[in-house]
Amino acid sequence: MGLLDEFMNYIKGNELKVYGLTQNTATNEYMLVFDKFHSIRRVWNGNCAYCKQYNTSKAWCQTCDPQRTIQGWTSGNKNIDDCIKELQLKSTEYENVIGWIPFNRLVNIQEIDKFGYLFQATWLDGKRTTSVPAYQLRRKAPYLVELNVLSDSLNPLDFLKEFIHQMQTKNDIKIYGITQSTTGKYMMAFESIFDSDAFASKRQHWNGKCTNCKRFNASTNWCQSCDPYRIAQEWTSGNEDIDVCIKMFQLNATEHKKAIEWIPFDKLNIIKEIGKGGFGTVFLANFQQNASQSIKVAIKTLPGSKKNSNDFLREFKSHMHCRLSGSRLEVYGLTRNTETKEYMMVFQYANKGDLHNYLKLNFEELTWADKLSLLIDISKDLIKIHEAGYIHCDIHCGNILQHKEDSWLGSLKSYIADLGLSRKNEEHILKSGIYGAMPYIAPEILLGQKYTPAADIYSFGVIMAEMTTGIRPFCGRSFDIELALEICNGKRPVFALETPNCYIELAKLCMDSDSQKRPTAETIRDKLSEWHSLVNQPDEFDEFDKSDELDESNKLDEFDESDESNKELQIINEFMVADMRIPELSITLKKHPDIVYRYASKFINTHDIAQQYEERNNQIGSIPLNFQLT
Repeated sequence: MGLLDEFMNYIKGNELKVYGLTQNTATNEYMLVFDKFHSIRRVWNGNCAYCKQYNTSKAWCQTCDPQRTIQGWTSGNKNIDDCIKELQLKSTEYENVIGWIPFNRLVNIQEIDKFGYLFQATWLDGKRTTSVPAYQLRRKAPYLVELNVLSDSLNPLDFLKEFIHQMQTKNDIKIYGITQSTTGKYMMAFESIFDSDAFASKRQHWNGKCTNCKRFNASTNWCQSCDPYRIAQEWTSGNEDIDVCIKMFQLNATEHKKAIEWIPFDKLNIIKEIGKGGFGTVFLANFQQNASQSIKVAIKTLPGSKKNSNDFLREFKSHMHCRLSGSRLEVYGLTRNTETKEYMMVFQYANKGDLHNYLKLNFEELTWADKLSLLIDISKDLIKIHEAGYIHCDIHCGNILQHKEDSWLGSLKSYIADLGLSRKNEEHILKSGIYGAMPYIAPEILLGQKYTPAADIYSFGVIMAEMTTGIRPFCGRSFDIELALEICNGKRPVFALETPNCYIELAKLCMDSDSQKRPTAETIRDKLSEWHSLVNQPDEFDEFDKSDELDESNKLDEFDESDESNKELQIINEFMVADMRIPELSITLKKHPDIVYRYASKFINTHDIAQQYEERNNQIGSIPLNFQLT
C-alpha cells in the first residue's frame, strides 16, 4: 500500500480533524498533522489562547493545557512528580486538575483527629474554577481544605499506592493534590466537608437525620460528614500503628456497617475453636456490642502479631480495602488477647462453615440452581477483590465460607475469606517459592511466575470442578513435585458424570494453561447468572418432568443447536439431567476418604518445580510456549 493510500484510509477510519502531512527533515519520516479532539470542541467553551481552536471544555483545551500544566513546578521527588504529571496529562477539565501544593501555601493548619494524620488548612492559592460567561481560568482563594496523611511511611512509593487507591475510590470527594509537611510526610489535599457538602447527592430523608449537623444522613443512620470523625475519637488500642490503621479505615467508611472499631477483649467471649490453617486459628465468640445486644463473630489470630504490628496488619488492610470496595464479608475490627498478647481480627461468623464441608454434608440436597447461586456469590466477591487492586493468591474451598440467615426467608450465601496471602497487583512473588494449596494453584505460579488476577481465575475453575463431585481435587495424591509437574503439563481435576457441557467448557477455560485465555471474574459471573436464570424459569418447561426416565430427559439432543431457543432448552435439559445424578454422586461422596490437613496452605518450592519441568521437557524436546521460565 502506498503512502497516499495509507493516508486516505486513516482519514476515513478516524473521526479526526486532519490538516495534512509533513516530513521530519532529520529522519525523513512522514508525519500526520491532526487534531484528535476536534469532535468535542465547542464554541461556548471559549477559544484556546495557544492553538486558537475552540476549547474542549470550559476554558480548557485538551491539546494545549495539560502540556502547559506539567511545566514550571517540582515536588523535589521524581516519583511524586511523575504521578502528578500523569494525572495532569489525563485531565479533561480545568477544575479537576491535580497539582503539587507547596506546603508554605497552606496556613492556619489545625489537627482534626488528635492523632496526627488528618488536618484542616487554608490554601492560599485556592481551588481551580472558571468564570462565566467568558470562561476565564480563575482561583477561588483562599480556600478551606483537608489534609490526610495516607501512609505513616516517609517512602513516597508507599504514599503513592494509597493515593492512587483514594483517586480510584473517592469519586464523591474532590481531590486537589499532594503536599509534603515539614516533617517529611506526604499528604493528600481534598475538599473540606466544612466548606461544602460533598455528600449532598447521597442524603435522603429515609436515612434519618444527623444529630450533629442536622442534615439528612448519607446512608442509614450514618452521616458521612460527621460520623467517621466521631467514631475515630476517644479510644486507643495502646499501639500507635494499630490506632492509625483503624482510624484510617474509620474515616473511609461510607456506611455504619462498614465502620470498624478497636474491640476490647473483655467484650468477647470465646466459645470454641472452629478452624485452623497454615496462618492462624479461628474461634467462634460472642461479641457484646452493647448492654442489650450480642452477636456471634469469628476471631482469627494474626501471624506475627506478637512481634511486629506491620506484619499482621497486612492481612487486615487487605480485608479492609476489599471490604470498602464492596466485598461482602463483614469485618468488625481488631482486638488483642489479654493472655497470649496476640492481636486478632474480628469478622462475620459464617454459620455453615467452609464450602468443602458444606458440600460434604449437604451434597444430596444441593440442586444445580443452588450450586450456580453459590458460584455467582464467589465470582462477585472475586470481582471486588480484583477491583480493589488485589489478587487473593489462595482461593480454595477451605477459604470460601457459607452463611445462612436464621429467618426462614434467609438464603445461603458464599463469601471469599482469608486474604492472608493476598498481594497487590504490582507485587512479585518470593523468588524461592510460594504458599498455597497445590491442587488449586495455577501452573504458571507453580513455575515461579508473577501472580496475576488470572491465577485466581484458575483456582475458581478448580472449585467449579469440585462443586460437581464434592470431592477435593487430586484427593489421595501426595502434593509433591510429581503432582506439580503433572499440573504444569495439563492435568486437571475430574468432573462428575453428566455435568453440563457448557459448565465444563467454562471451568476448563478458567483452568487453561495459557493464563491470557482465562475469562475475567465479570465474564464468569455473567455466564453463571445466565444459566441460573434459565434453570430457575418457573413452569416454562414443565414438559421436562424430573420424574421421567433419564433417556426421556435426553430428548432435546435431537434439536438443532443453531437455534438460540433450542440451545437454551439444551442447557436446561443438561442441568436437569445433572440434578438427577446427584443422589448417585452423593453415595460415592460418602464413601470417599477426606484428608483435610493436606489442603492447608503450605510452602511450595517453585524453583525446584521449574527446574525439574525444564529438564524433563528438554528431554522430550519441547516446552509449552505459554510458559516463560525464569
